[in-house]
Amino acid sequence: MKKNQQGSALLEALISILIFSMGILANVGLQSAMIKDSINSQYRAEAAFLSNELLGIIWSDKNSLSSYAIAAGQTTSTYPLASTWLTKVQQTLPAGAPIVAINGSEVTITVTWKKGNEPTHQYSISSNVTP
Repeated sequence: MKKNQQGSALLEALISILIFSMGILANVGLQSAMIKDSINSQYRAEAAFLSNELLGIIWSDKNSLSSYAIAAGQTTSTYPLASTWLTKVQQTLPAGAPIVAINGSEVTITVTWKKGNEPTHQYSISSNVTP
């Protein structure tokens, strides 16, 4: 009878090591996903801050409203305040590309960014700026 049970302790130890290793790998995967989501959250917060910053600048300079328009793919602006902000977006966000659409007194600021192979992320804000 004793001969049939030889090695069962070793088998139990190997199974417990396998279960423990799977738990560690799951924990590492969870931590990796958490770091990725944390970075995405940081970029979203930066996009919101930058958009609100430009909106504040536009509110304080209502008479030059049309000068803040930035088309898709535009990398520079002739208006100094818009140009400074555009450069800040490009330096802060990976592949940061803003669009500032002005339709009468309606201002829509859309900031997109893309990190690596991830899909393109977007933050958008609209406001009615009355002169």
